[in-house]
Amino acid sequence: MKSIAIYSLVVIAAAICGLIPGMAVETYGAESNPEAEPCVTVEIARPDLFMSEYWNISFSSSVWCFTARLPVDEKLHWLMEAGFVLFDRDYTDPYSFHAEDQNVFMNPFLGVEFLDLNRRWFVQAGLRLPIISEESPMGKQYGMMADVDRMEAFTDDLIPVRLRLGNRLRDGSVTLHTYFGPSIWFFTGSETDADTEIWLDYGGHIWVSSELARIAGGFVGRYWLTADEGSFNERTLHQFDFTANFGRGRVRPGFRLKVPLDDDWESIGLKYVWGLHLTVLTH
Repeated sequence: MKSIAIYSLVVIAAAICGLIPGMAVETYGAESNPEAEPCVTVEIARPDLFMSEYWNISFSSSVWCFTARLPVDEKLHWLMEAGFVLFDRDYTDPYSFHAEDQNVFMNPFLGVEFLDLNRRWFVQAGLRLPIISEESPMGKQYGMMADVDRMEAFTDDLIPVRLRLGNRLRDGSVTLHTYFGPSIWFFTGSETDADTEIWLDYGGHIWVSSELARIAGGFVGRYWLTADEGSFNERTLHQFDFTANFGRGRVRPGFRLKVPLDDDWESIGLKYVWGLHLTVLTH
């Protein structure tokens, strides 16, 4: 298995170069609508970093995700996600000026969601297709920083399989959404000799809804089950997640803010991730 030290190097490299929610706004933590209605969503996220005087990441650098929850019947949905990273930076060293673009498509996600008759419990299952290029390492690392539990979308030579059990408990205008489940990483290509890795994803959000707006706050976590060593804090990543969307009808613009809850993220340069999203209900 890969050691904690190797993982730490990956995280640090990602932070120097460049972080939720599943279902409808899809970073797989909070949904863009607390009732998990069929919809399509476009989301733009931008990690904000502490940068050295030699770096300048352009304002246009961002992570774009297009997601859909499409109904098959009342108890079954298709889940789909695709997207890309725009990464542009320039920097100087004592001798010259450098500028480069490292744009890359993410590994798309295909899955299904099963619901009970009351739409309270749900089970999700799916996988990502390994299409991402082995090039543009800084673009991929920047994408990893956009979401704690979507790093595999920006990793090459990898087929990740995700299983998730969740619950939506509603009382009037308040909805509690919780979930947990494994993300299993099967390595391919030049990494076929690497051990399969397993992460446990979990999180919870509280939604407050009205006719005009829906606001949620909560957290997203990921625990590395197959790590060789390390304490709980060393094996985990956590993130506070705030999201809101507005509108009476089917078109709902919104805002999202994600703040790392681990000292490691702040110490290596990540301040927070902010973004905009637009959800269109299809039913």
